[in-house]
Amino acid sequence: MRRELVNMTKTLTFALLALCLSNTALAKPNANASLEDLGFDDNVRTFATQSDISLPFSTRADQVMTNANLQLDLQSERAAWKDVSHMTVHVNGEEVAAVDRESALRQPKRSIAIASQLLSERNNLRVVLHKTAGDPCSDSVSAGTWKLIKDGSLEMSGTPLPLADDLSMLPIPFTDPGYDRQPVVKFAFADEPDESTLRTAAMVASYFGRVAGSAVSFPVTYGEIPADSAVVFVVGKPAGLPVPNPIGPMLTMVDHPYHPDTNQKLLLVQGRTKDELSIAARALLDDNLSLQGPQYVVQDELSPYVRRAAYDSPRWLSIENDVTFGDILGDEELRLTGATGGTLEVSFRVPPDVFVWPSENVDLVLDYQRIAPDHPHVPDIVVELNGEYIDTIKPTAPDNVTDIRTTRVLLPRADLRGFNRLAFHVQWTNDDITCGGGDATYVETNILPTSRLMLSKTRHFTGHHDLQTFVDDGWPFTRMADLSETTVYMPARPETDEVGSMLSVMAHFAAITGVAGQGVQLRDLGSLFVDNDLRSDRLVIGNASRPEVRRALGLSSEMGVMGDSLTVRTPEWRKQVDEGLQGRIPGMEAERARTVLMKHQEVAAAVAATLPNAPDRSAVIITSTGNMPMPHITDLQGYAQATHADGDLLIASQDDRWRFSIGSLAPRG
Repeated sequence: MRRELVNMTKTLTFALLALCLSNTALAKPNANASLEDLGFDDNVRTFATQSDISLPFSTRADQVMTNANLQLDLQSERAAWKDVSHMTVHVNGEEVAAVDRESALRQPKRSIAIASQLLSERNNLRVVLHKTAGDPCSDSVSAGTWKLIKDGSLEMSGTPLPLADDLSMLPIPFTDPGYDRQPVVKFAFADEPDESTLRTAAMVASYFGRVAGSAVSFPVTYGEIPADSAVVFVVGKPAGLPVPNPIGPMLTMVDHPYHPDTNQKLLLVQGRTKDELSIAARALLDDNLSLQGPQYVVQDELSPYVRRAAYDSPRWLSIENDVTFGDILGDEELRLTGATGGTLEVSFRVPPDVFVWPSENVDLVLDYQRIAPDHPHVPDIVVELNGEYIDTIKPTAPDNVTDIRTTRVLLPRADLRGFNRLAFHVQWTNDDITCGGGDATYVETNILPTSRLMLSKTRHFTGHHDLQTFVDDGWPFTRMADLSETTVYMPARPETDEVGSMLSVMAHFAAITGVAGQGVQLRDLGSLFVDNDLRSDRLVIGNASRPEVRRALGLSSEMGVMGDSLTVRTPEWRKQVDEGLQGRIPGMEAERARTVLMKHQEVAAAVAATLPNAPDRSAVIITSTGNMPMPHITDLQGYAQATHADGDLLIASQDDRWRFSIGSLAPRG
C-alpha cells in the first residue's frame, strides 16, 4: 500500500499541482517558546536571588508580529509569595502587566497580551518581583523565590513579509535559527531519489543541521511541490517551474508558484546531471563562498574537499592539551556583580569517548576571585555539571577581598557527556548578609579565564557502542566529522518517511560536529550483507516491513520481527552468564522489552548491532513497525525509561521511550 500511494503521487507533475493548488491559503507563521527556552530554567528558579530577571527573545526576520501572549502558571500557595507583594512584566522597557499576590492566589494561570507595536526583531522580556515597602532587601529575594513561576510560555504569531529572491538570506525563509525551535524544512524530489541524489540531499540536510541544530525535521515529497517553502532537487528541466534549464551546477531562489510576492520560496538545487547536482549542494556548504542574488552558477571556485582526521570537529574540545575557559568563551566574562546571587555557565562539547581510567574524574583547576569591600561575608560558589551537584567552594580564612584563588574540582566522568553545561551558582547561606546600603551591598564574583579543564590527562576509549551516545552525540559516526567512515544503507526505492528519517540523522550529525557530511556513502540496503568494507560504521534506515530490514535486524541475535511487530528473544546462555557476571539478572532486560512491545504494537526503534562481516565496526538500525512513521532523531531523544546507563535497544511510542541492554555490546576503542 505504501508503494502504491507513492506511485500515485508520482503521476502528478509540478505544473498540474501548481494549477490545482494556486489558491492555497498562506498560513500565518506562529511559534511557542517555553520560558525554559528563553533561559528561565531550574537554575534560575533555585539559585537566582535578584529581584528582576531579563529574558531575551527574537521575532522571525521574515514576518511582522501581529500578536503575542505571555502565558504564566503561578504558584497558588501563599507560602511561595510570603516575601513578594506583586509582580510586574515589562517588554522592551514598557510595563505590560502587574499581578498582585492576592489575585495570583485566586487565579494562578495568567494570559498577558503584548501589543505588537512593542516588538522588534530583538526583544527583552523582564519580570520583576516587588517586596513590601521599606524592605531593606528590596533588590533581592531569597534563593528559591523564583519558583513561584511554575511554568510559562511566550506565544507569537505574525504576518509574512514579501521577500526578494536572494540566496544571501539563507537559511531564511526555510528556518530562522534565532526564532524556530523545532524547524521544519521541506524537501521535494522530482522523482524517487537514487543513491546519488540521496547523498546530495544528505549534504543539504547537513547545511541546515549546522545552522538550525538537531531539532530540524525534513518532510519529503516525490513529484509534487509542498504548499509552502521547500528545497527542490531537480536534474535537467525543472518541470512546471518558471525558471530556465540549468546551465551547470546551480542554486536558484524563486517565488513559490502558489504564493508569489510573499515570503514563501523555493530553493532549487539544480544540475544537468546528478554529478552537477552534487556540486551545487557543495556550493551551499562552502563557507568561502558569498551567495548573493537569485541564482548562483558554480564555476571552478569551490573549495576542495579535504578528508577530516579523527576527532577533528570544530565544535569539540581537543584532549591533546588542557583547555582554558578563555579558549572556550573567548572575550566573554564569567562575572557576577551585585549583592545578589546568580549563575555563571560554561558550555562545551567533548568527544563522547573521553576515558579517564584509572581515575574516575576529569580535573578542573578553577581560578576565581571574590571581591567584597567592607562586606562581612562573601558568597559560596556551588559547582554543578549537567544538573548534578559537584562541590561547594567556601570562603577561605583569611579571605582577602582581592586575592585570586585556585582550587581543584573533580568532575566525575559518569556525569560528563558529549555536550556539557558547567554551572557556578553564587549564593549566600544567610539572606540578611546581602542587605544593607552603600558599598556594603557590592560584591563581585569572577570565574577567571585561566581556569582549565585538564583534558590532556584523558584519552580516547569506549567499552561499547551505547545508543544513548548515538541519539545524543551521533557516536560513533561523528568520530569522523565529515562522515568519511560512515555508510548509510537504505532500500533501493525508499519511502518518503524513510528519506526524511535519514535526512534528520544527517542534520543531527552536522549540528554536533559543525561539519557537513561530505564523506558519507549511501548504498542499497541489499549490499549490506555482502559489503566487507572494514573502514566504515554502518547506519541502516528502513521500515521493518521490508525483508532486507528484517534480515538486518536478524543479524542482532536477540532481535527479530514477528508479523508486523518487533520481537526480542532471550539471549543465549553465554550472554546470560555474561549478564550475571555484570551483576544483572539474566534475561530480565529481554523480558522488559517484550512487555513493552506487547503493549505497543506500532513503535519506532533504534538497534545497535554487530555485523558478522564487520565485527570491529558499529552498526545502528533505525526502523519502525506497522503504520508508525519512520522516526526523526528528536523522536529518539529525551528521557527513556531504563534500568541501566547503557543500552543497545531503544523503543519509542508517541512521547514515551524505553532503553534496554539486551545483547553483548562489542568493545570499541
